[in-house]
Amino acid sequence: MGGNKMNKKIMCKILSISIVSSMLINTAAYAAAPVKKDESVYVTLTGEGNEKDIVVSDWLHCESAINEVKDYSELKDIVNVKGDETPKAEGNNIIWESDKQDIFYQGTTDKKLPIEVSVRYFLDDKEVAPEDIVGKSGKIKIRLEVKNKDKRKVDVNGKEKFVYTPFTVVSVLNLPVDTFSNVKSNIGEVTSDGNNQAIAFVSFPGLKESLNLKSDAVNLPEYLEVTADVKKFTMKPIMITATPDLPDVGAFKNAKNANELIDGINKLKDAASQLSDATGKISSGNRVLADNIGNLKSGTDKLHGASGELKNGADKLNNGLKEAQVGSGAVSNGTLALTDGTLKLAGAAEEFGKGAEGYSKGANDFANGAEKTASGVGELAEKSGELSSGLNGIVTGTEQIKNGTVQLSEGAGKSLQAAAKLKAGKQRELNAVELLIKGNDGLLKAAEELQKVPVVKALADKMYEGLVKQKEGLMGLKDSGQQLIAGLDELQNGIKGMQSASDKLTTGLNSLQENQKKAASGAGQLSEGAKALKPAADGLKDGSKGLNEGAKKLETGAKGLNEGAKQIKTNSTKLADGSTKVTQGLSQLQIGSSALSQGLTKFDGGLNDLSKGTSQLFDGANKLADGSKELDDKIKSASSNGPSKESGDMVNKLSDVQNIIDTKDALINLSNNYGTFTGIEKDMNGTVKFIMKTDEIKTPQVEKQDDKEVSDENSKGFFSWLKHLFHK
Repeated sequence: MGGNKMNKKIMCKILSISIVSSMLINTAAYAAAPVKKDESVYVTLTGEGNEKDIVVSDWLHCESAINEVKDYSELKDIVNVKGDETPKAEGNNIIWESDKQDIFYQGTTDKKLPIEVSVRYFLDDKEVAPEDIVGKSGKIKIRLEVKNKDKRKVDVNGKEKFVYTPFTVVSVLNLPVDTFSNVKSNIGEVTSDGNNQAIAFVSFPGLKESLNLKSDAVNLPEYLEVTADVKKFTMKPIMITATPDLPDVGAFKNAKNANELIDGINKLKDAASQLSDATGKISSGNRVLADNIGNLKSGTDKLHGASGELKNGADKLNNGLKEAQVGSGAVSNGTLALTDGTLKLAGAAEEFGKGAEGYSKGANDFANGAEKTASGVGELAEKSGELSSGLNGIVTGTEQIKNGTVQLSEGAGKSLQAAAKLKAGKQRELNAVELLIKGNDGLLKAAEELQKVPVVKALADKMYEGLVKQKEGLMGLKDSGQQLIAGLDELQNGIKGMQSASDKLTTGLNSLQENQKKAASGAGQLSEGAKALKPAADGLKDGSKGLNEGAKKLETGAKGLNEGAKQIKTNSTKLADGSTKVTQGLSQLQIGSSALSQGLTKFDGGLNDLSKGTSQLFDGANKLADGSKELDDKIKSASSNGPSKESGDMVNKLSDVQNIIDTKDALINLSNNYGTFTGIEKDMNGTVKFIMKTDEIKTPQVEKQDDKEVSDENSKGFFSWLKHLFHK
C-alpha cells in the first residue's frame, strides 16, 4: 500500500515537471482552413502596468482570392487599414467581399484583458511611484508580476473544476549600461550587448493553480525581481508578449502512467536550464531589429511627408499650366489683332502717301499761277478727298492696333505671373526632392546595417535594392525639375522681351496719333481754304500761305507716319520672336511635366517596396520573438539524455497523478479552442497574441498642441501607434 502511494507521488512529480518544462517548446499546429484569422492585441500600459489603451488588428488571409467571407467580431469602430473594401455588418456578424488574398482591419474594444500586469519600484528599500524617482540615484529594485484573470470552469472526471486558460508570457526588460550597473535577477543570467542589459522572463500565470501544484514541488517563478545600482533613473518600456497557445507536450500529451513520462523528463530539464540564456539572446536580437524597424518607419514617415509636398507641387504645376495656356491664348489673340491692324495701317499709310503726293503737287500748281486756280481747286478738292479717305483708314487701323496692344500687355502680364508661380512651386519641389534624397541615403545606411544581421539579411537585401531604385527615380525627378526651371527662365525672358516691344509699340502709336491729329488739322484747313478759293479769288495769296503751311504739316505727319510704320514693323518682329519663345517654353514645360509624372511613378513604386519590406521586417521580429534556432538545437540535443537522479529525488511531494493528467488534457483543450480575443467565426481557424508596452519613464516634456494637432494625431490610428511603439 505504501509502495503504491509512493509510486503515485513519483508519477505526479514527474508529470508536473514534464508539463511545466514542455512549455518551453512552442510547436502548436492548426488544421488548414480556407480563411485564417490572425489577431494582434496592442496594449499600452502605465509605468506601473495599468491598462491605458487597446487597439486590435485583425488579418484575414486566404491562399487564393477571398471573394466573400463571413466573419465575427466584437470590435467597435472597425476600419479597413489596407484596402477600400467596406464590410456589411449585422451586429457582430460582418461580411467581407474582396478579390484579394488579405484583409487588414482594426478596431477598439473595452473587453477585459485575460492577464494583468503589475510593476512595482523600490528605491533604497522604499516603495515609490515611478514618476517620483526619475533622475534619482541609489539601489533600485523592480518587481514584475503577471497574473492570469481568465478563470474557466471545466469538467475533470465528471467533477467541475476551476482552471485558468494557459498563457505563455514573455517579458523583456532593457536596462542601459550607462544608467544601471550590478544588475541581478532572481531568474538567472543577464544578457548584455555592450549598450543594454536584457532580462527575459518566461512565465505561465495560473498554471500552478490549475494543476494544484505545491510551491516546493516544482521551481516555476511567478514573478521577476531585478536589483541594480542606478544613476539618474530613467527606464525604457517593458515589452510583454502573451499567447494562449499551449506548447505541444509531445509524449506527455497522451501519457497515461508515469513510465511513459519518465523518459522525457531529463531532456526537458536541460532545455529549461538553457532557456534564460537563449531567450536573452532572442531579446537582444529583438532589440536590434526593433531599433532598425524604428529607423525604417521614421524614414518612411519622412518619405510620406515629402511625397505630400511633391504632390502639392505637382498640383501647382498643373494649375500653372492652365494659367499659362490662358495667357498664351491672350498673347495669340493680341498677336492676331496686331497683325491685322499692321496690315490695315500699311494700306492706310500707302493711301496717305498718295494723298500727300497729290497735295504737294496741288500746292505747287497753286503757287505757280492764279490762271490755274480753277483747275487747281478741282484737283485740290479731289486730292483732299483721297487724303480724307486715307486718314480715316489710318484712324481705324490705329484703333485696332491699340486694342491688340492692350490684349498683348494683359496676356504678357498673366504669362509672367503664371511663370513666376510655376518657378516658385518647382523650386519648392526641388527642395523637397533634396530632402527625399537625403532621407533615402539615410535609409540606405540603415539597410546596410541590417544586412549585417543574419536573421534579416535577405529582407534587408530586398529593401536595399528597392531603395537604390527609389534613389534613381528621385535623381531623375531632380534633373527634370532643373530642366523645367531653365525652361521657365527662358519663358520669362521671352515674355519680358515681348513686353518691352509692346511698350515701344505703344510709344510709337502715341506719336502716330499726334501726327494724325496734325494731319487732320491740316486737312481741315485745306478744306476751308478750298471753300474760300471760289468766293475769294483775291485771297489767293493769303490762301497760298495757308496751303504752304498745311503742306508742311502734311509732310511732318507723313514722316511721323513712316516712323511709326517702321516701329510697328520692328516691334512685330520682336513680338513674333517672343511668341516663339513662349511656344518653346510651353513645350519644355510639357516635357518637364512628363518627366515629373514618371518620377512620381517610380517614387510610388519605391514606397510600395519600402512598405512591403517594413511589413516583412515586422513579421521577422515576431518570428524572432517566438524563439531562435539556437534554443531549438539545445532542446533537441537535450532529448538524447536519459532519466536523471534529480527527477527521482523530486517525486515525493505530489499526489493524484490521474487528476493532474486529466487536468492537463483540459488545459490543452482550452488552449486549442481559444481562437481570438474579440471573436471569430465558428468555422474559421484563428490565433491571437497580446503585445504590451509600458510607458517609458523619463523626465516629462511639456509640449503645446492645439486641438487640430491633437485630432490629427488621434486620427493616425493603428499604424502610427505601432510606429511609435517600436521607435522608442
